[in-house]
Amino acid sequence: MTVLNRDSKPQLSPQQLAANCLRQLAAGIEHRQSDVGDLLADLHVALEALPLDTEEFGVAHNRVVNVTRYVRRGEWGAAQYELRLLERRSLSWFKESTAVERRKPVTHRTA
Repeated sequence: MTVLNRDSKPQLSPQQLAANCLRQLAAGIEHRQSDVGDLLADLHVALEALPLDTEEFGVAHNRVVNVTRYVRRGEWGAAQYELRLLERRSLSWFKESTAVERRKPVTHRTA
């Protein structure tokens, strides 16, 4: 199970890829599927491509590592909790990146 097509260039933006990974991970963890390793790897690739500062990336990376550990141990509740924390934080990343994309250039009037 993967979101990223490793044979060609990704067709999704990093935000879209991260959102898809988070959505599919949430469903997989809810159904206690232990084969989410590819999704976790795809999510990490997406996080590396997002315009996050060092602290934000570090926190997100740690959450992905924690989810991975919890899934391996079969600690589904803990994995869901970590994933929810990551999802909540990711909402602000997506809003901020959308706001940056939608900004229009400032024009100055000369008198």
